[in-house]
Amino acid sequence: MLAESNYSKVVVLGDVGAGKTTLIRTLSEIKPIDTDRKSSIEIGKEKTTVGIDYGRIHISDSHAIGLYGVPGQRRFIPLWQTVTKGVWGAIILKRFGSSAESDDIFDILNLLSEYMQNVPLVVGLTHVESAQPEQLEALASTIGNALGELGYLNTVITLDCRDRRSSLTPLVVLDALQSP
Repeated sequence: MLAESNYSKVVVLGDVGAGKTTLIRTLSEIKPIDTDRKSSIEIGKEKTTVGIDYGRIHISDSHAIGLYGVPGQRRFIPLWQTVTKGVWGAIILKRFGSSAESDDIFDILNLLSEYMQNVPLVVGLTHVESAQPEQLEALASTIGNALGELGYLNTVITLDCRDRRSSLTPLVVLDALQSP
């Protein structure tokens, strides 16, 4: 069992279908707790997260990171508020091409800025395979500007949550953003 000081908490947030559960499944070294259930409404996929997903990854022999994935729907905001307490960093996933292209990401950023001050965060753009470079650049610029307005560094990356190496990138960025 790791001492509390050797355990960091990372929250994974984002819109529906952005890849939160997939990221945690890809990275977790333990059998992840997965709360995906069949959706009762049409959301563009069969299952959706209805609770907190959890996985864990060791970044050294003595340090582990707990990955806490929370649903993207606004009705789960109380969960967000609970899970974001004491976090080391946040990963926000944004599905490219989803409806309301950037409004939902601004909602998440605004809510997080209320109760996650001084916590590093990374925005990962997912499902970008068919995106044109100029579309990605425009979305990344819009999100980067919003990050800057809220006092965050522009940490927008592209990400394939199915690929382990790509999924490790946000953790590397979060580590680099930690205060010395």
